[in-house]
Amino acid sequence: MNPSSARQPHPMPHYYRIEAVNLSQVLSDTNDLSTRRSGGYLLLQAMHDISDQCAAYLEPISLGASVGLFGLRSGQVAAQARQAIANVLASGLYPLAQFIVTESTATGWPEPVEAMLAQTRWQQMQSLSFRTGFAATAGLNQNPQAAVCDLDGLRPAVDFMDDKKTRVSAAVKARRENGRTLRHSFYLREAGVKEATHFSNSFEQLACYGKHRSAPAYQALPANLDGKMAVFYADGNRFSGIIRRCATAAELTKLDDQMRKRRRSFLQAAVAWVNSHPLGHTQSETYLPDVGKQDTDALRLEVLMWGGDEFLFVLPAWLALELAQLFFKHMQGQSWHGQSLTYSASLVIAHHKAPIARLEALAKYSLAEQGKQEALKGTNTLNWIVLESFDHAGTDIDGYWASRGLPNLNWASMALTPERLGVLCAHLGALRQHLARSAVTRVLHGLRQWSAAGAVDAATRRRLERSYALIHEAISVNPGCADAWRQVWQALQPLPGWDASALFGADAPSAELLAAHLQAWVTLTELWDYVPAWPGAQAQPAPVASTEGVA
Repeated sequence: MNPSSARQPHPMPHYYRIEAVNLSQVLSDTNDLSTRRSGGYLLLQAMHDISDQCAAYLEPISLGASVGLFGLRSGQVAAQARQAIANVLASGLYPLAQFIVTESTATGWPEPVEAMLAQTRWQQMQSLSFRTGFAATAGLNQNPQAAVCDLDGLRPAVDFMDDKKTRVSAAVKARRENGRTLRHSFYLREAGVKEATHFSNSFEQLACYGKHRSAPAYQALPANLDGKMAVFYADGNRFSGIIRRCATAAELTKLDDQMRKRRRSFLQAAVAWVNSHPLGHTQSETYLPDVGKQDTDALRLEVLMWGGDEFLFVLPAWLALELAQLFFKHMQGQSWHGQSLTYSASLVIAHHKAPIARLEALAKYSLAEQGKQEALKGTNTLNWIVLESFDHAGTDIDGYWASRGLPNLNWASMALTPERLGVLCAHLGALRQHLARSAVTRVLHGLRQWSAAGAVDAATRRRLERSYALIHEAISVNPGCADAWRQVWQALQPLPGWDASALFGADAPSAELLAAHLQAWVTLTELWDYVPAWPGAQAQPAPVASTEGVA
């Protein structure tokens, strides 16, 4: 293309695709909450800044968490649009990340998108997987005693944090200093939250009872939940294929608008729910202009990934199942041209000192992937795991249940659907008041022995029968318990015989029935402390089917 033609408005469709690549250097290079949060908001803000600051040249087609697709506006010059994008990505904190900008003038659809995606991957493979440096912000103190950043363990340290002890690199310091501003911008844009609303600033603040320990609502919680947090992740099933089947750019924009409205509806509801929840607040040290540092009321909620079809939340363990319910309530029932839009969600419950990078990887790359297996496609699912102390599932996620002495269990059978989750949250909290956990644990112990050995001796069998009988008796003498228990049991395993009549009949039970009982008791035992059970707790309404987007 000669210089004179470059100055003329482009006569054919012209598209731009911007994608942030090699995200680990921005999102997961530390276990520090403020730094990780800032990295996520940074990538999300980039696409919105390009859309806003380049509005004269570009028309947004689709905006995701780290990918933006734009079309050149009629009458505009491609080279000027290209420079406008470059100017945005050279400003602020954006040099911290790696962005690849590609263009296409291919006709038809989705040929331009496929061409730009191929260009992006080619450029990514030819480039370094990390940034070689980031110019320190003016005013950073070059401290000769600093060596390596204490938070990322890699970059040269250039200054100390407010505690005057923790050494940080320029990249970490810049993200931490701008994290709260980016967070407020995110909540203002996506949920309409006023800047005066504060959120917890550390995993300790988020997950520990703290000064609220003596409050009546916290007194109703089990003591072992103090310090427990949950990582909730959700990813759309086959969304990439659905997006590729959009026949035009306008159709993709329509799909993007539909998904964005649902996302915002969910986030607005989540913030309002935590704000109104008796267990949703904590005290957080916050810097206020003209006041300095002081404790302020803060919400126990953190968003680490947002946009497109991916979500990542961190919140107290005692709120985790309710958030999952709320997510399904707002996201279930979507469809596009007759195809359901479903999600594979995962939930990891662990101590707040457990490395967040490990928990996030477990939620994203292990548990959520279980929901995408062939047997579970076409449905919304929640795969979950409860890690005690600093335990972790390791790298052999397929062998996790076997490693715990439960070889007959698998992730497909343990997954919760929105309906099963709703029944648990609606009834198990009340039932818990009438059942001794020790009785439930004894049943599980006996069933585990039976399942592992394929048979049980007479003494163990009698003890197991007695445990079942005691639970049956406790339920029978409390009005309303029997019906609630029946619903819980049917939600956990639909086979008949909860009262063990089939399990302890004359003939040996089938492997299917034994595995179903084991699955039910494991779920009850693991989630026993995490279902809503405090005064005034309300289960979320069951998801309602929707015809939104059906064409």
